[in-house]
This record gives sequence, structure tokens and C-alpha cells, in this order.
Amino acid sequence: MAKLWHVLRQSRFARDSTILQAGSLMLAGLGLAGVLSLSHILGAAKQGEFYLAIAVFTALWFLLNLGVASVATSRVASATEEQDDHAVREWLTFAVEATLLMGTVCALLCWWLVPDLLRWWLGAESEHASRVATYATLLALEPLIGIPRLIGQVAFQGQRRMASLTRMENASELGRVLLVVVGAFWTGSALGAVVGQLLGAVVSCGFAVLYYQKERALRAGLPTLGSILGRVGRVRLAGRWGLGVRMGLVRNIDAYSVQVLPSLILDRYGSTEWVAYLRIGQRIVGVLRLLMTGVGRTGVSALSQAGAHLDPRRLGRVYRQTTLLGGLCVILSSLLMLPILPWFLGRFLPSDYVDPVWTCVLILLPGMWVMGFSVVNDIFYLMAHKLEVGIWISIANFVVQVPILFWLAQAWPEQGVAVALSLTYASSAAHVVYALWWLRKRELEPLEQFSGPPSDSTAKSSLPTGR
Repeated sequence: MAKLWHVLRQSRFARDSTILQAGSLMLAGLGLAGVLSLSHILGAAKQGEFYLAIAVFTALWFLLNLGVASVATSRVASATEEQDDHAVREWLTFAVEATLLMGTVCALLCWWLVPDLLRWWLGAESEHASRVATYATLLALEPLIGIPRLIGQVAFQGQRRMASLTRMENASELGRVLLVVVGAFWTGSALGAVVGQLLGAVVSCGFAVLYYQKERALRAGLPTLGSILGRVGRVRLAGRWGLGVRMGLVRNIDAYSVQVLPSLILDRYGSTEWVAYLRIGQRIVGVLRLLMTGVGRTGVSALSQAGAHLDPRRLGRVYRQTTLLGGLCVILSSLLMLPILPWFLGRFLPSDYVDPVWTCVLILLPGMWVMGFSVVNDIFYLMAHKLEVGIWISIANFVVQVPILFWLAQAWPEQGVAVALSLTYASSAAHVVYALWWLRKRELEPLEQFSGPPSDSTAKSSLPTGR
């Protein structure tokens, strides 16, 4: 036991994971506190409108957000391993420029399309639809406001500066939760929560700049914010979008199944109140999912560095370590949480929330246990040149899941969506099975047959070169 403890203390992977796990727990606690506060301030119907507006905005954002942050993080990690400061700056600029473009298009499309689409989906004369459309259009400004935070997330995660990443995200989440709750309390409506969300994005930018500058003063390797922003407009996006599209599709198809469609379908066939109940159930179960992020974010950098060394055995070792640790964290934590959860719900939620939320949690947990093992699938596909396989697995899952979701929502209007969502969580096992099979096959081959991460022929040519 003492030997194992010594090994863990000496392991950078374990150390970084521990830092992010602690940060993830704090983020989960803050987010859950915000959800519980809104349940008392707004009630189920108005709280459901707030979550529905987030789902509507997210539906459009996911159509445009093509995995840019993940690609940039992976490339920053590889460039850092090679001590290529120029590449680090270029990939951070790429993330900023791509997000500016996508965020602007998303905001314009929200303003133009969402009101009519929601009236069609929820009812032509629905005031509820008009309110949700207004809230979603306002939320579409958040990606543009949050660009400084994006720089910090990509840079800190790519260079494994986990302590600063954790501090930045915890401070940002605390500011967001406080402003959302204050906004809802001040106005008594979901509009106040939406405005608080946008003000929280502004506050998060301040924290991002603060921690970025502190990290630059402590350690070399980070470009100045001015040099990053000064290159915006001079980094070529063409040629990088193909990789971003393939990676984004893997993540965004899954996100549609988990975050977007359940809320939209439940509001149509069930009720706005049940949108709130399900989202709170997801948030509680999401505490377990957040436990995966500490392992997963560390795994992103570790997998990228293994790919940069062209070592399939190291890649397989890191993938299995990350996958197993993520799954065990979720299962063990849920078993510890279940005995006290009924008391917790009765103590901190309004009485009309308790039974529906408890039902949703019990339905969602089995699927989340399976999903706990899926922490670095998208980065594995990138390193293994197998993004197309990930896309086809995600599409196959999606094609199967959507009819099940509609059928269960109509047959069982209140709990049916939660059942379908649990099945969606469990379907992520297909990615893990494929990854383990592929890694086992490659580990048995000669080392030189592994070509490393996709880089458009060489690491240097993978840079988003200037015009």
C-alpha cells in the first residue's frame, strides 16, 4: 500500500487528475447550489423555460461548434511537448478566430430563425415559445463574450497547468451561479437568470485574464494575449476545418442526444415542469459525470503526448488507465451518494420537486455507470486517425436512439424521456469497445507501423499557417 501511494505521488497523471477532480467537485457543488436556488425562486415552470432556452441555443451552437477547442487543446499539447512556442500561439489564435466566426453566425441565426422554429414546434400562438426564443437569442451572445476564457482553457489544459485551470473555472462558476441566482431573484423570471448568465460570462473573462497573466509570470511557454489577438484574421482556417468537423461531429451528435433533444421533446409531449425535473436529475447525476473531467482532461494531454511520441503501447496504457479510473470514480461515487440522496432532496428542494427528481435520478444512474468509462473517446479517435469510425458509431447510436426517444416520450410522457436518456448514456460503451479492440491490435504490430496523430503529413505542416 505504501509503495502504491509513493507511485501515485510521483505520477504527474495522478497528481493532475487529483487537482482537477477536486476542482470538478467544487464546480459540481456550485452548479447544484444554483439549480436548487432557482427551484425555490422561479418554480418548476419558469425554471423549465430557462433550461429550455439553454437547450434551444445549444441546439444551434452545436451545429456550428465543430470541435475547435478540442483540436486546439490537442495541438497545443503536442506543440508544448516539442517546445514549439510559435505553434502554441498559432493554435490559440486559431481557436479564437474560429470561435469568433462561429459565434457571430450563431447569434445571427438565433435572432433570425429561432422564433419561427419554436412557434412551429410548441404552438403558433404560444407566449411560452416567444419567451423561450427571446432567452435563447440572448444566450447566443455567450460564446463571443467568453473568448478570453476559451484561451485560458485551451492553454492551461494543453500545457497541463491544472491548478490554474481549476482556479479559473471555479472562480468563473462561482460568479456565474451568484449572478444567475441574483438575476432570477431580482426579476422573478427566467429573463433575470439569462441576464445573470451573460454577466457571469463577462466575469469569467476577467478571471481568465487574471490567471493567464499570473501563469505567464510564473512559467515560460505562454504567448501574450496581445500576440494571440493580434494574429486574429491572419491564421488560415481552411484546411483545419476538416479535422474540426470530424472531431466535432463525434462530440456534438452525442450532445444532441443527451442535452438538446430530451428537453425539446419533453416540453412538447410532457410539460415544462418536467423539463426542470429532468434537468435537475441530470445535474445531480452530472456530479458523477464531472468526476470524469479531472481524469479526462488530464488524459487529453497525456494521450496527445503519447501520440506525439508515435508510441501505440504508451497510447494504449494511458487510454486504459484513463478509462478505468473514470468509470470507477463514477460507480463508487454513486454508491456512496445513493443512501443520502433522498434526505438531501427532501431537505433542499421544494416538496413538489422531490418525487419527480428522485425518479429521474434512479432511471438515469444505470446509464451513467456505463458512460463513466467514456472519458477520452474523442481524443483517442484523433490520435488514432479514426475519427470517421467515431462518427459512424455516433451516427448509428443517434439513428437508433431518436426513434426510441420519441416513442417513449409519447408512450410515457413524463418518465419516458429519462428512460431513453439512460439508454443513450449506456450506448457510449460502443466507442470504448472499439477503442480497446483497436489499441490491442496495434500493440501487437511493429512500433514503426504507428504513424502518430493526424498532422497533414508532418507536425510542422499541421500548423494553421498565416496567409
